[in-house]
Amino acid sequence: MKTIFNQTIALLLVCMGVLSACNEDVSVDSIYITAAEKTPITNFSAKKTDDALGITISSALIAKSDIEGQLLIEKGLVASYNSAHGEDYQSLPDGACVLSNSHVKIKNGNYRSEAVKLVVKDINALKKGVNYLLPIRLVSNTKSYPALPGSDVLYVVINRTLLMNVPKFNGENYFKVNFKDNDVSRFQNLDAFTIEARVSMWEFPKYYGGNLMGIIGFPESEGIEKSAWLFVDGTPDRVGGAGNVPVFMFGVKQWSVYAGKLGFTLAKNEWYHVAGVFSNNKLLLYIDGILFAEAEYKKKVSFTKNFYIGAAPGVQDGFFLKGSVSEARFWTRALTAAELRNPLHRCFVEVNSKGLEGYWKLDDASDRCKDYTGHGHTAVKGGDGKIEWLKEVPCP
Repeated sequence: MKTIFNQTIALLLVCMGVLSACNEDVSVDSIYITAAEKTPITNFSAKKTDDALGITISSALIAKSDIEGQLLIEKGLVASYNSAHGEDYQSLPDGACVLSNSHVKIKNGNYRSEAVKLVVKDINALKKGVNYLLPIRLVSNTKSYPALPGSDVLYVVINRTLLMNVPKFNGENYFKVNFKDNDVSRFQNLDAFTIEARVSMWEFPKYYGGNLMGIIGFPESEGIEKSAWLFVDGTPDRVGGAGNVPVFMFGVKQWSVYAGKLGFTLAKNEWYHVAGVFSNNKLLLYIDGILFAEAEYKKKVSFTKNFYIGAAPGVQDGFFLKGSVSEARFWTRALTAAELRNPLHRCFVEVNSKGLEGYWKLDDASDRCKDYTGHGHTAVKGGDGKIEWLKEVPCP
């Protein structure tokens, strides 16, 4: 019995030694960039010079003494990040943004520092539609609190918020695109195309009384093959549900064939980017850059000259939109998933982009909105009532 007792005591002493060693490991603390704790990348959209992003550092345990560190901009990491993640971010122009202070401190008794600001010094140095990447590295100046690998670098994606005028349709007016010389010969027998726009609604379609709302495209009656459009559907016949649930749809032959389904919740007065892509005999519906629904359509597509923004005149009751549309575009090619994923694509594209047939920013604050491609496809107000123009609407 004495032997067993001694063995038990010895075992307990060993266990206490192990626990003591574990406790010594736990007491070894580290510091990290707070925003990089869960993901190393963050976004910063700037509207004007002097806009700023706050950056703090943290420690896992409350500091037992002052912890000092340094934040350093390391542009040399842009190329390696792009290579590792398949991105194409640009390096920020010199002097466009600066840190308000490179030194940062967690004071004794705290676990987080005060914020150092990343300040925009020249908003005009940020080109429209460009995503810049600015890597910021944390270096510890306190030996007992090393920087935590994996959370010691914050990659800040910086872009420029664009302020736009946008039309607010009253439910009775719209824009019709007048193609130059009424020539739509280039829009026949297409095996690929894209229509897209940003849209916000102040009212939703209802199952009885205005059950659809046109966003953009070539809406025609069901018997006419030459049609494709993006619209909002409040009818349960096509997608199920109880009705009065708004659903984005991408349809051809009116709505005989469509890509759309329940599952994406829409809110009034919120902005969404919607794109309809036809490629490889498929209709693809993208919402905010994400492929949401698809359908097969094994025919080439041709179009008439009836291209509308904000309604579908001539189709039943016209399906007028009660909302706003911005950045409306028509392409004679299929945009890629990567192009549509870029948040800045929703706000800006180069006017000479490949396959861009028509580009209506709809920021003209006028009854005539120009086609920015230079192809001369002017959008002209139709319907009843004056269009209200909302000022300085941000994007993204």
